[in-house]
Amino acid sequence: MDKIKGILKDYKGDAPVYVVESSGKRFAAPESLWIHGSDTLISRLEEILGKENVKFVE
Repeated sequence: MDKIKGILKDYKGDAPVYVVESSGKRFAAPESLWIHGSDTLISRLEEILGKENVKFVE
């Protein structure tokens, strides 16, 4: 989780981040982890979490 937080901090912005557990429970990340979405950010998260587990909604 620390690695993911570090990546999110590298792309700080105004888009909220949500984490959804396999149970379906949804958590909002603190504003300090909000992002500016980019293809590079998505790719980095997909490498760690798997493509099927990363979604960017504009």
